[in-house]
Amino acid sequence: MQLNSQTNLQVVEALPTISRAAGTYTSASYLDTTGFSEAIVILTAGTHTTGTTDVKIRSATDSSGTGVADVPGASFTQITSANDEKLFIGRIKLTPVTAGTNQAGNTSKPNAFLQVSSTVATAAGIYGVTILLVGPVTPNAMGTTLSRDLASPTPNLATSYAFNID
Repeated sequence: MQLNSQTNLQVVEALPTISRAAGTYTSASYLDTTGFSEAIVILTAGTHTTGTTDVKIRSATDSSGTGVADVPGASFTQITSANDEKLFIGRIKLTPVTAGTNQAGNTSKPNAFLQVSSTVATAAGIYGVTILLVGPVTPNAMGTTLSRDLASPTPNLATSYAFNID
């Protein structure tokens, strides 16, 4: 990813990296992605000795959580003692949205407001989630969206994502 003076970047700590007991946890608020073209989700997995952690991304039509639902395909591999102490990265391509509708009417695309949801089972685990919003979303003369390919200039970068939603 190349950043320049015309690139918007917002870094949001959705879930701070701490030890969490068994239970369900969500980010405190819904993240407004309006004006951004990509959401890069970084899961920092710390020690998980006996428990497991599942992390997924959900979307809603507004900041109150109206119509909240899982974003299809936007979930990480379950964290266990076999794969802990690693970074996991997911990418969601964003396009302009109208409040209350999915992107371009496509139900497989997230709405404008994103939330992180996680479930810790059996025993405590250490983890955190940071979201990088990258932009801008710039319409061209035809009214369609131009976006950067985060895989360039490094070929095969996209294949290393835990999930990659275009």
